[in-house]
Amino acid sequence: MGVGNSAVAETNPVIAAAKVCNIGSCSAEATLTVDGAGREILTVSDNHADDSSAVAVYWVEGRTGPPTYVWAHGNGTKTRHQIEPDVPAGKYVKFRACIGEYGARQVLWDTCGETQQPAGVAARHDAPVLTPESGTTAQAAADKVKVMSWNLGAGANFQEIDGWADTIAAHRPDVVGVQEACKTDIDGVEKRLRDKHGLDYQLEYGMVESKPGPCGFPTTDFGQAMLSLRPMTDVKMVRYQVQNPDEKRGYMYGTINVDGGLVRVFNTHLEEPSKPEKTAQAKELAEATMSMPRALVLGDLNAQPEDGRETTYLPPDQQTHLVPLFNAGFRDIDRNCNRNRNPGCLQTRDNSPSKYDYIFMRLLTETARPAVPDTTFSDHRPVIGTVELSPGWEDAAACNYNSCVAKVTFKHDGEHLLVEDTNANGLSAVGVYWVQGKGRQHTVVWNSHGHDSPKNPVDENLTIAEGQWIMYRSCSGHGGAKIVFWDTCGNVHFAFA
Repeated sequence: MGVGNSAVAETNPVIAAAKVCNIGSCSAEATLTVDGAGREILTVSDNHADDSSAVAVYWVEGRTGPPTYVWAHGNGTKTRHQIEPDVPAGKYVKFRACIGEYGARQVLWDTCGETQQPAGVAARHDAPVLTPESGTTAQAAADKVKVMSWNLGAGANFQEIDGWADTIAAHRPDVVGVQEACKTDIDGVEKRLRDKHGLDYQLEYGMVESKPGPCGFPTTDFGQAMLSLRPMTDVKMVRYQVQNPDEKRGYMYGTINVDGGLVRVFNTHLEEPSKPEKTAQAKELAEATMSMPRALVLGDLNAQPEDGRETTYLPPDQQTHLVPLFNAGFRDIDRNCNRNRNPGCLQTRDNSPSKYDYIFMRLLTETARPAVPDTTFSDHRPVIGTVELSPGWEDAAACNYNSCVAKVTFKHDGEHLLVEDTNANGLSAVGVYWVQGKGRQHTVVWNSHGHDSPKNPVDENLTIAEGQWIMYRSCSGHGGAKIVFWDTCGNVHFAFA
């Protein structure tokens, strides 16, 4: 993996360029150029005086293995890196700008900006002249998925088939998860999308009960549904094991292909905030998502962002009901709402300072801020976001957030998981992992020996069949009490044995 090559001369003129910044600012900036000598140069700039470093991550079409990382460490510094060997004509370079911890060589993936795949930069024959100042860059088609989660409000007596269809068509998401939907209504939405807007969505039902009232008479099916412009396979609906007698609840899921990787999409509507069953339902949902590493959870979770805070000394069955999803490695696509309500956290209830509706993602990265457009067609606003794969999380060492005081590495040779304590801070290093086919519960590996111990790192010898996956993450915890501090955990990583 590259760390940069600052010796590349800057005398040759730029004949093509593409530029990208990290999300929310331009404290990290990456520019890909082809100079007059025909060399592909990636320049990384650290533009902000903070404790983090700028890092560019890039992939070259046709090359196997992990991406290459180019670091710029320190405010005002630039690193110029020549991509070697030369990129063949017609092949692309994908790259993005991120923030990271230089000492630990840890990329903070949720800071990364949109992936650039400029047409004509690598394929220099007849390439157009593009400059960073032009504000326009010819883009090759990158495989990004736009998703929408929307409670249609049938339970609040909304029946706005045309309005729902027009709203979906205006944003044209690849996948839509709707809740509080009557089967007859969603059939009408699918038909209008096809006949009026020319959008041929695959419709899948996740109806949990038949009832009159919001769906009118005669009695019809009520619950969730998904609409997908991409082929969706392995579709299934599951009723929760723990139910409130007033209304049945469940979840549905289906699988889509994103850039060659499988992503499982879940859609649900958890029990009302005042009902105790919602915690058990969230735990069951979190365990169900362990059927596939990359996953999305769409839905009305009847929760506020602060419901993701973990109370350290409460047992799991007494935690607030977003905790199981966060602990399973999910992040809110709205980064201002993760485990807390920070400034800028988008509200989804009409005329109410509340957030009930979510797009949770694991091993995926948002490419821009989500949108929560106003609507008069429901008492909930839709949540809309775009995601892409995060290949940098595959086969990489996992550090916990904002530091690397705990580090977990998966070794293919013999299937070993190494849990390393890298800092004498009084806490234990913790590795948390899931193995395909070994159940949906996580396994915890403790390293309580201390930073300077000869028993550091702890080596967990695993048995994983060839081709099966492992997901793992790094956390800190209290070794004596065997309490994992889940809010210290880093991003989930995965690998195939």
